Amino acid sequence: MSIDWHTIGQEQFDRIVEALINHKYRGADIEVIALDGRGGDGGVDIEVRQDGRVIIFQLKYFPEGFSGGWKTRRTQIKRSFAKLVKTRTVDKTCMVDEWVLVVPRNLTPGEHAFVTGLGKTATTPSTWPLGRKDLDDLLIEFPEIDRWAQRNVHSELRDNAATYNRERDNLLHPDDLSIRVSELGALADSTDLNWATDFARVGDVVTHTLRAKNSRSQENSPILVSFKGSFGPQHAALREQFERSTRFGASGEVVLPAEIVGAVTITGPELVAGVYTGMEVRFEALSSAAAIGAPAELRFFDDHGAQVISHEGRISHLTPGSHGFAMRIDFFDHLQVELLSPKDVSQPGHADISYNLRRIRPADALGVEEILTAINQPDLRCRVYIDDKLLVSLSFEPPADADIDDELDAVFRLAYDLKVVQEHCRSSFDLPEALTPLERINLRVARLLLEGYAVASPEAPGGVVILNGSDSPHLRQLLAGEDAWVSFTAQSFTFSVGAKELTLTDVLVFHPRATARNGTEALAAMENGKAEGFRLNVAPSNEPYFYLALSDRLGDPVPPVSDWKLALWSLPGITQPGPHASTADGPDEHR
Repeated sequence: MSIDWHTIGQEQFDRIVEALINHKYRGADIEVIALDGRGGDGGVDIEVRQDGRVIIFQLKYFPEGFSGGWKTRRTQIKRSFAKLVKTRTVDKTCMVDEWVLVVPRNLTPGEHAFVTGLGKTATTPSTWPLGRKDLDDLLIEFPEIDRWAQRNVHSELRDNAATYNRERDNLLHPDDLSIRVSELGALADSTDLNWATDFARVGDVVTHTLRAKNSRSQENSPILVSFKGSFGPQHAALREQFERSTRFGASGEVVLPAEIVGAVTITGPELVAGVYTGMEVRFEALSSAAAIGAPAELRFFDDHGAQVISHEGRISHLTPGSHGFAMRIDFFDHLQVELLSPKDVSQPGHADISYNLRRIRPADALGVEEILTAINQPDLRCRVYIDDKLLVSLSFEPPADADIDDELDAVFRLAYDLKVVQEHCRSSFDLPEALTPLERINLRVARLLLEGYAVASPEAPGGVVILNGSDSPHLRQLLAGEDAWVSFTAQSFTFSVGAKELTLTDVLVFHPRATARNGTEALAAMENGKAEGFRLNVAPSNEPYFYLALSDRLGDPVPPVSDWKLALWSLPGITQPGPHASTADGPDEHR
C-alpha cells in the first residue's frame, strides 16, 4: 500500500473513495448511489441506503486540512451540511441518519470537534469524519482496490514489467509456473474494479473469461457486445436458431461462425474492450434462477373438456425475449419440452421435444411415451400450469412423422413388460441396454403369466415327472405312447434380464397332448412294482414347448384348449413356433 493521499489529486481521490465505499457497503439489500458533485451536490457525494438507514458521504479534497490559514474551508463544510439538512428534512425530521466528511488527511483535535459538532441537535443527523488512517484501513480490507488504484504509479508499473519479463526466464522449480500464473492473474484482476479476468491456455489458444467481482458489476461497469451479422441462404437453420434465442430466449448455445459475424465491438474493461474481426461468436440465453426447479405441469384435455392425461415436471429454463418467452420443462430426467410462447397470442408458438431412454426406469419410460403420444394427438388440448396456476393454453400440431417408429415402440413394449414383472418381484432397475432373444421372450412370458394368461415357454421344451408308484388308466395311456394331458408344478421360473435375475414361484407346467419319451421303460418298472421314484421324461407331441401358467392367476387349466386364456408372445422380429401360435388369443392390446 503506497497511495499518497496528499498528492493524488481531486479526481483520483474521488474515484478511489467511491470504490472503497462501494466495496464496504455491498449486498443484495444495500444501495450505493454516487453523484457527480459539480454544480452543487447539496452536501451529498455518495449516498448509502441500508436496512432503512441513510448514510451520506461528503468528499472534500482538503490535503491541507481546514485549520489555520485554511480555516475558511469550515464555512464551505457548514454550507454543504446545512444544505443537506434543509433538503432532506420532512416535518421537522431529517431523513438522513449519518453524515460523514471524507478528507485525505488525519484531522487535528479541533477539526475533529468541528465535524462531530455539526450534528449535535435533535433535528440533524450524527456527523463524523473519515480521514487518512480510515482510508488506509479500508485499503488493507480491500487490497484489490489498492492494486487497481496504483496501476498508474511508476513503482507499480515497474513491478508489472518485472512480472512480465519473468515469463521469459526458465522454469526451474515445480511451483514457478503456478506462482507466475497467479501473479499475472492478480495483475489482470487489478485492471478493473468490477470484473476479474480468468484465463486458460490450451495449446496455442488462450481463453479470457470475465468474472463479476460483486453483484452490481454489470450495473457499475456494463459490458456491451455489438456486431452486425449477415446470414446467407446456406445459414437458414442457424438463422432460425439465432432468432429463437434472441426473440424468445430459447435455451442452448448459439454459435455464429466468423463468415457470418462482421466486426465485433466490445465496450467494458480495458482487457477486452475494442473492435475485433474474424471472430466466432457464441452466446446463450441466461435463465431466471428463481424459476429453476419450480413445478410445471402439462394437462391434456379432450374435446369435451375432460382431463385425460397429466404429468408434472420441473422448469429447467425460463427466459423472456423480445417477442415472447421460452420455457423448458424436464420430465423424468429424460424428456424435455421447450415451449416458445409469443406475446402476440394470434401468432403460433413452437415446441421442441427431445428425449433419451438410456438408463431409465420402466415407469419413467412409459411416462415419456404417454407424453409423446398425447403431444402427437391433434384432438387433445394442452394447458401449462406453474405451481398449479394456469400459464398458457395451447395445442400441438403433430409432425408429419408423428408415429412412433418400430425401434422406439420395442423399447416401450419392453418397459411395460419389465414394469409389471418388477412390481411383482419387488425389484427396481433401469431398462437394460440390450437383451438376447431368449431373455426378451422370457420377460414377455413372465408378464403374460402375471396377467393371467397361459403361454408357451422355450425354457420348457420337456420335463421330468417323478412317478409315485400308483397306477391309473390315464398314466397307462401315456406310457403306452399315446398323447395325454400332463401337468406338474415347478417351484420356480428364474430368468435373466441383462445382468439381473428375476423369479416367479409355483409355476404350473402343462400340455394337453404330451408324450412319454421313456414310456416303455416306465411301463416295465410299473409291471415289476418298481415305478415309485421313476423319472418319466415327457414332452409335447405336436409343439416344441410346454405351457406355463400361474394357478392363482389363471385357475387350474382343463380341456378344451379353446377355454383357456392362451396368449402369444407377440414380439416383433421373433417368430413363435408351434401350431397354436396362429390361433391363440393375442393379449397385446396393452402393448
